[in-house]
Amino acid sequence: MEKAEHLRYACTFAPQGWSAADWIGVGSPRWAWRGTWVQEADHIRNQVPAGAGEDELLGPRAPETYASQVWQEQVNLPLRVCAELCFDHRMAPLIVLAPELGADCNSRPQYREHYEVVLYDEGINVWYHAMALGRPRWQKLIHHPLSLAPRQRHLLEVETREAALVVRVAGAEWSVPCPELPPRSFVGLTGCEGVNRFYNFSIHTSA
Repeated sequence: MEKAEHLRYACTFAPQGWSAADWIGVGSPRWAWRGTWVQEADHIRNQVPAGAGEDELLGPRAPETYASQVWQEQVNLPLRVCAELCFDHRMAPLIVLAPELGADCNSRPQYREHYEVVLYDEGINVWYHAMALGRPRWQKLIHHPLSLAPRQRHLLEVETREAALVVRVAGAEWSVPCPELPPRSFVGLTGCEGVNRFYNFSIHTSA
């Protein structure tokens, strides 16, 4: 960012480093499943079905691995969000930006339009999600190839600039055109398609 930054929110995901009350659990319109988080000694991870193999978590049981939450306040853009995270097998922890939240048939928060910056063993994918005729639709905006090791902590950083998302990880940086970025957004984390671990999170805005 060119302007001075203000630290809007920061936490670690150790037991005393964060409060679940500061976050909103959000479901995906693709699945009825509502995932939960498991608290570990220095991080949280998405709950996955007991006894399922890694290939199952990537395939037929992937919906049962999904857990997502956003910080409770909408944040003005431009912003920069940082998260230290890892995956046990191949994928796919991510940072999510959601302009507005909808609701499912039980009035629980559910994503509508949102952006996902997804880290996995072969690099970064950036996805744009929206609803069309009442059904979820998604489009891959970019794939940036990198070799990212499992069970290793990676610092993922996403910054909004004029009509673009700037993504940084493992010493690499690139810009993704996003002409429809909103003026405000919820920001958070999602774990899916395997065991994903999250160690810390921060949001920085222009002062």
